[in-house]
Amino acid sequence: MILPDEDKPEDVRKWRMRVAFVACSSWALTAFVVLPLMFTGVPPMGQLAWANDVQDRIDQAVAPLTQDLKAIKDKLDAQDRRSKELQILDLRQKVFETRVAQCKSRKFYDGNNPYTARLKALVDDLEDLTNRQYRPPLCEDL
Repeated sequence: MILPDEDKPEDVRKWRMRVAFVACSSWALTAFVVLPLMFTGVPPMGQLAWANDVQDRIDQAVAPLTQDLKAIKDKLDAQDRRSKELQILDLRQKVFETRVAQCKSRKFYDGNNPYTARLKALVDDLEDLTNRQYRPPLCEDL
């Protein structure tokens, strides 16, 4: 870069702009290319990869894990369904036993039967679990 004649201010300004551009470009090259390569080293050409290649490898590595997680989720769902079925059966048995006890003790209590509140609580729990209305058997049916 040859220094222009100082008689033409426009040429001097252009020269200064070129020098500033070259200085900034040199600084940027040093700061963002040379210095990082000095600390990390230049990677071998075989280790460079495109983003979609990396994503494909990640997908291949994650696929077996995804299948395992799906299998585990299916097993847990089956166990949850079975557990819910057992809870329903247990609550129905308790409702039946409480209703039998209530019917047997009906002749001893005049309307303030202690089994009534217990029966109502059990029926409410059963209805919450099944999302359906449940009516305990009548005393005449027992």
